[in-house]
Amino acid sequence: MRTSDQRIEINGGLILTSAKSLEGVEKLVECMGEILHQPDFVPSVERILPQSWVMGEDVVTLTADMLSPPIATVDEMSYTVSEVTKALPRDHVPHLLNYFHEVGSVLHFSRHSLLRDFIFPAPRFVVDLLKTLYRHDIQSLTLTTVDDPKKQPQNDVRHRLTDADFEQMKRELTENGTVSVEFLRLVWSHFGVERQHYELLLTLLFKFDLAYPKCKNADTHRQM
Repeated sequence: MRTSDQRIEINGGLILTSAKSLEGVEKLVECMGEILHQPDFVPSVERILPQSWVMGEDVVTLTADMLSPPIATVDEMSYTVSEVTKALPRDHVPHLLNYFHEVGSVLHFSRHSLLRDFIFPAPRFVVDLLKTLYRHDIQSLTLTTVDDPKKQPQNDVRHRLTDADFEQMKRELTENGTVSVEFLRLVWSHFGVERQHYELLLTLLFKFDLAYPKCKNADTHRQM
């Protein structure tokens, strides 16, 4: 995941792809493969790890399975790993997290001012979450299919919206590329995302260049 902290530039200009027909995807994968073979992007994954680090990774993996959603603060994870392994001092755990971020086991952006205090121990969760906005069947979504009352019984956004409101949100996204935070809260409800996580997840969208504030003076909690 070292590449997630760097901006990758593809020589030769923009490669157009289609999520529906998959046109251009093979070319994109080929170009990405060439870039990722460069030593600057690929960490050393053959180093011999201390036994305590291996134990620590197991603890992080088990913790991810128990968290819903799988998001934790670095302090929480450091305490858990230190207590369970009995072999890693608490202040050593961030070094372990940085390494496992580089090899792709976790996401931990230690150099990002807003994200450095958090860890995403299940990278696949983040991928699934972010790609809900980038899908060819976005028009098929309805309020019924995105709302999950079992996971989010107090989904106040759902109760304020009509089907017409939701259709308008989809049109804004597909025609103008504009997405409201209310729309995000709906499509993310199946992931058990809680209110305190939205600012964090919006920051991820911005970090990966998947979204931008619509206007510097606009309320980023409303539109992107």
